Amino acid sequence: MTKATLNFSNLTKESKKRVKEIIKDRRAYYKNYNNQFKRVTLRLEREEFKELEKLSKKAWLTNTSFIKEIFLNYKANEPVISQEIIDELKKLVFAIQWVANNINQIAKSNNLVSSLFNAKRAKDELVKINSLVKEFINKKYQ
Repeated sequence: MTKATLNFSNLTKESKKRVKEIIKDRRAYYKNYNNQFKRVTLRLEREEFKELEKLSKKAWLTNTSFIKEIFLNYKANEPVISQEIIDELKKLVFAIQWVANNINQIAKSNNLVSSLFNAKRAKDELVKINSLVKEFINKKYQ
Protein backbone atom coordinates (compact mmCIF):
# COMPACT_ATOMS: atom_id res chain seq x y z
CA MET A 1 0.00 0.00 0.00
CA THR A 2 1.40 3.39 -0.90
CA LYS A 3 0.98 6.34 1.36
CA ALA A 4 -0.68 9.39 -0.20
CA THR A 5 1.49 12.47 -0.23
CA LEU A 6 0.25 16.02 -0.27
CA ASN A 7 1.70 18.72 -2.50
CA PHE A 8 2.13 21.77 -0.30
CA SER A 9 4.12 23.82 -2.84
CA ASN A 10 1.16 25.97 -3.92
CA LEU A 11 -0.08 26.71 -0.39
CA THR A 12 0.79 29.64 1.81
CA LYS A 13 2.58 29.08 5.09
CA GLU A 14 -0.68 29.57 7.04
CA SER A 15 -2.57 27.20 4.76
CA LYS A 16 0.09 24.52 5.17
CA LYS A 17 -0.11 24.91 8.94
CA ARG A 18 -3.92 24.62 8.87
CA VAL A 19 -3.82 21.48 6.67
CA LYS A 20 -1.37 19.84 9.09
CA GLU A 21 -3.67 20.72 12.04
CA ILE A 22 -6.65 19.19 10.23
CA ILE A 23 -4.71 16.00 9.55
CA LYS A 24 -3.58 15.85 13.19
CA ASP A 25 -7.18 16.43 14.41
CA ARG A 26 -8.49 13.74 12.08
CA ARG A 27 -5.91 11.22 13.31
CA ALA A 28 -6.82 12.01 16.91
CA TYR A 29 -10.52 11.59 16.08
CA TYR A 30 -10.00 8.16 14.50
CA LYS A 31 -7.70 7.06 17.32
CA ASN A 32 -10.40 8.01 19.84
CA TYR A 33 -13.11 6.39 17.71
CA ASN A 34 -11.17 3.13 17.44
CA ASN A 35 -10.58 3.12 21.19
CA GLN A 36 -14.25 3.79 21.92
CA PHE A 37 -15.90 1.37 19.47
CA LYS A 38 -14.96 -2.22 18.69
CA ARG A 39 -16.04 -4.25 15.70
CA VAL A 40 -17.40 -7.78 16.17
CA THR A 41 -17.45 -10.36 13.39
CA LEU A 42 -19.98 -13.17 13.44
CA ARG A 43 -20.05 -16.26 11.24
CA LEU A 44 -23.37 -17.97 10.56
CA GLU A 45 -24.40 -20.84 8.37
CA ARG A 46 -26.57 -19.89 5.39
CA GLU A 47 -29.81 -21.03 7.05
CA GLU A 48 -28.94 -19.23 10.30
CA PHE A 49 -28.23 -16.06 8.34
CA LYS A 50 -31.57 -16.31 6.52
CA GLU A 51 -33.31 -16.65 9.89
CA LEU A 52 -31.38 -13.63 11.23
CA GLU A 53 -32.43 -11.55 8.21
CA LYS A 54 -36.05 -12.63 8.61
CA LEU A 55 -36.12 -11.74 12.31
CA SER A 56 -34.31 -8.43 11.71
CA LYS A 57 -36.79 -7.40 9.04
CA LYS A 58 -39.69 -8.39 11.28
CA ALA A 59 -38.27 -6.10 14.00
CA TRP A 60 -37.60 -3.31 11.43
CA LEU A 61 -33.88 -3.36 12.28
CA THR A 62 -30.65 -4.02 10.42
CA ASN A 63 -28.91 -7.30 11.20
CA THR A 64 -26.29 -5.45 13.25
CA SER A 65 -28.85 -3.42 15.20
CA PHE A 66 -30.92 -6.53 15.85
CA ILE A 67 -27.96 -8.46 17.27
CA LYS A 68 -26.89 -5.44 19.34
CA GLU A 69 -30.45 -5.07 20.67
CA ILE A 70 -30.53 -8.73 21.70
CA PHE A 71 -27.19 -8.33 23.49
CA LEU A 72 -28.25 -5.15 25.30
CA ASN A 73 -31.57 -6.70 26.37
CA TYR A 74 -29.80 -9.83 27.55
CA LYS A 75 -27.32 -7.70 29.48
CA ALA A 76 -30.18 -5.81 31.13
CA ASN A 77 -32.08 -9.09 31.79
CA GLU A 78 -34.97 -7.80 29.74
CA PRO A 79 -36.77 -10.22 27.46
CA VAL A 80 -36.61 -9.60 23.74
CA ILE A 81 -40.20 -9.21 22.59
CA SER A 82 -41.00 -9.22 18.91
CA GLN A 83 -43.56 -6.93 17.35
CA GLU A 84 -45.80 -9.96 16.73
CA ILE A 85 -45.93 -10.72 20.46
CA ILE A 86 -46.54 -7.05 21.28
CA ASP A 87 -49.46 -7.01 18.82
CA GLU A 88 -50.92 -10.17 20.39
CA LEU A 89 -50.57 -8.67 23.88
CA LYS A 90 -52.37 -5.52 22.70
CA LYS A 91 -55.24 -7.69 21.43
CA LEU A 92 -55.30 -9.52 24.76
CA VAL A 93 -55.40 -6.25 26.71
CA PHE A 94 -58.27 -5.06 24.48
CA ALA A 95 -60.18 -8.30 25.17
CA ILE A 96 -59.64 -7.96 28.92
CA GLN A 97 -60.82 -4.35 28.82
CA TRP A 98 -63.89 -5.43 26.87
CA VAL A 99 -64.69 -8.09 29.49
CA ALA A 100 -64.13 -5.59 32.31
CA ASN A 101 -66.43 -3.10 30.57
CA ASN A 102 -69.14 -5.74 30.29
CA ILE A 103 -68.78 -6.61 33.95
CA ASN A 104 -69.05 -2.92 34.83
CA GLN A 105 -72.24 -2.67 32.77
CA ILE A 106 -73.64 -5.72 34.54
CA ALA A 107 -72.79 -4.22 37.92
CA LYS A 108 -74.40 -0.92 36.92
CA SER A 109 -77.55 -2.74 35.79
CA ASN A 110 -77.58 -4.63 39.04
CA ASN A 111 -77.43 -1.45 41.05
CA LEU A 112 -80.18 0.16 38.97
CA VAL A 113 -82.69 -2.67 39.05
CA SER A 114 -81.54 -4.40 42.25
CA SER A 115 -81.51 -7.78 40.57
CA LEU A 116 -80.16 -10.94 42.13
CA PHE A 117 -76.63 -10.41 40.86
CA ASN A 118 -74.19 -12.20 43.12
CA ALA A 119 -71.07 -10.02 43.72
CA LYS A 120 -69.07 -12.92 45.12
CA ARG A 121 -69.76 -15.00 42.03
CA ALA A 122 -68.67 -12.09 39.81
CA LYS A 123 -65.46 -11.73 41.80
CA ASP A 124 -64.80 -15.46 41.48
CA GLU A 125 -65.34 -15.21 37.71
CA LEU A 126 -62.88 -12.30 37.51
CA VAL A 127 -60.29 -14.29 39.46
CA LYS A 128 -60.87 -17.24 37.13
CA ILE A 129 -60.50 -15.01 34.03
CA ASN A 130 -57.32 -13.51 35.47
CA SER A 131 -55.78 -16.93 36.08
CA LEU A 132 -56.76 -18.08 32.56
CA VAL A 133 -55.13 -15.01 31.02
CA LYS A 134 -51.93 -15.57 33.04
CA GLU A 135 -51.93 -19.25 32.03
CA PHE A 136 -52.42 -18.27 28.38
CA ILE A 137 -49.52 -15.81 28.46
CA ASN A 138 -47.23 -18.29 30.22
CA LYS A 139 -48.00 -21.09 27.75
CA LYS A 140 -47.76 -18.98 24.59
CA TYR A 141 -44.74 -16.81 25.32
CA GLN A 142 -42.50 -18.85 27.55
